[in-house]
Amino acid sequence: MKRHGNLYEKITSFENIKFAYARTRKGKTWQRQVKAFDLNVEGNLKMIQKLLINKAFKTSPYHTKQVYEPKKRTIFIVPFSPDRIVHHALMNVLEPIYKKMFIYDSYACIDGKGLHAGSQKTMQFVRANKYCLKCDISKFYPSIKHDILFNILKRKIKCKDTLNLIKAIIYGIGGGQNVPIGNYTSQCLAIFT
Repeated sequence: MKRHGNLYEKITSFENIKFAYARTRKGKTWQRQVKAFDLNVEGNLKMIQKLLINKAFKTSPYHTKQVYEPKKRTIFIVPFSPDRIVHHALMNVLEPIYKKMFIYDSYACIDGKGLHAGSQKTMQFVRANKYCLKCDISKFYPSIKHDILFNILKRKIKCKDTLNLIKAIIYGIGGGQNVPIGNYTSQCLAIFT
């Protein structure tokens, strides 16, 4: 398996951080944190870039809320800046690496696919086949062990600085397990493994 190095410069490039910011704020321009950030976009983006270049990023404390969609879940929330922007900056670089490994009919977390395309393809499969297996892994995200996830990611990524950033995000919740529902990185990292 090919391992990828020299990724950190791509993650910390101003262009990537600016793109991450645009993706993070999409559909959220009404939020107070976004409005405050928008008062000095370039200065705030440079601050995030400096934080990353200096390897000083640490996951902010999580806030939680309960949602019922359709069952009760705990959603973990980190601030818009720097956390969510850093998550997007990281995923902008990692997604193309892992996307090549997916089968064509992978839909989650893939630009241009997603829930509706996956639903349409599922209906095609259901109509074309006599049987269908529907299953779910109970409490999947909370059951993911940090050490196992990190070791799996190390098989594909060899850039030490990128691995340290991933580690800061994965282990940021503490407790040895749980990839928090609500983090952009959680859904992607779970699928990558």
